[in-house]
Amino acid sequence: KYMPEQKDLKHFYKGFSNLYFNDYHLTWGDPRRNPCDGWDGVECINDIKISNNGSVYLKNLKQWEKSVIKKDVITLLYTSSPLRTFMANLQEVTPEKNFAHRINVLRMLKKLLLNHSNLNILYKTFMGIDLSNDPIIEILSEYVNQGRVQLTSTPPIDLMPKVDIAFFDMISTGFAEAIQIGVPTLVYKKYPDYELVSDEGKIINDELKKCGMVFFDTEAGIRSFEMILNDLPGFQEKGRDPIRRFQELCAYPVSKKEFIHNLENKIVSSNS
Repeated sequence: KYMPEQKDLKHFYKGFSNLYFNDYHLTWGDPRRNPCDGWDGVECINDIKISNNGSVYLKNLKQWEKSVIKKDVITLLYTSSPLRTFMANLQEVTPEKNFAHRINVLRMLKKLLLNHSNLNILYKTFMGIDLSNDPIIEILSEYVNQGRVQLTSTPPIDLMPKVDIAFFDMISTGFAEAIQIGVPTLVYKKYPDYELVSDEGKIINDELKKCGMVFFDTEAGIRSFEMILNDLPGFQEKGRDPIRRFQELCAYPVSKKEFIHNLENKIVSSNS
């Protein structure tokens, strides 16, 4: 069948169309465990086999260069999600909801800039997305003119080891990169994204919310920001276990040697 039945298509899949043409798909999850329930039903699409094998890419990322945050100048890197005027597929959150969320995110950042004269923001748009539909210049115009909000084209993985805080408006590959790099990380998430994730994914999201890394409203986000500034060791300790579980689920760093070893074992197992 060209498309699976709804009962087989349980969750949203990034790169969904590729799954029709491959025999095997390796995820970034912990090779010691089975793929998370976010992949349930995928094997009904075709005879494709889903396996965890970890990520060499994540393992090789440069680590955060700081151990403390100096409060004389604080640099926050905001790497934004796509802000398209259309849906890339019918399971995505609508453009209208994404735009409303972006407004909330920018208003929170405006409050932080107002409350912290020592705060500067680097803003990196999603690759391939320009500012034509982006309200940042309008909402943060005062701070753009002051030079406290600056647009950057530098890859986030080159900036995250150097900045004080990494900030996102959704959990994505950038979040996986940030927690592996070790930079203090915040995510202002919207509930429609939360509703799309699998049952295991919701559990991890709840844990990340409980430790303050993920939040769904401005006031919670400001509290998390203040905790990073005033009790960084406490913030890091609270996030240690949720980060580990997130990585085991979908973003587990492995060395090249480990990756090849795990892959060879899978090939032997599939041929036996």
